[in-house]
Amino acid sequence: MRRLIAPLDHGASVRVAILGCSIGAEVYSVLWTIRSGRPDLDLRVCAVDVSRDALQVAERAVYTRANSGSRLVGSSLFERLTPEESHAIFDWQGETATVKTWLRAGISWH
Repeated sequence: MRRLIAPLDHGASVRVAILGCSIGAEVYSVLWTIRSGRPDLDLRVCAVDVSRDALQVAERAVYTRANSGSRLVGSSLFERLTPEESHAIFDWQGETATVKTWLRAGISWH
């Protein structure tokens, strides 16, 4: 992702569509990758899924270690994150993780 956006002009507008976004893991991962490398970009994301339940979880952006979406997707949202990524993407309060505000900006859920 960073290689694709590297040649863009400072402040360029970027539109991303994420189809089958499920509970939001891919959406927030893509946003973190782009925004942490190029915070100057005007990034807008359209996230789409067929499951209204999954979209509600994704848009709420609050997960717990005990129930991080496994009921809807069959695995933990956190199982593939390094500790560094986990703290870069989420604000933690005990076992509850909320996606950082700067990552949630500019997403439309459908």
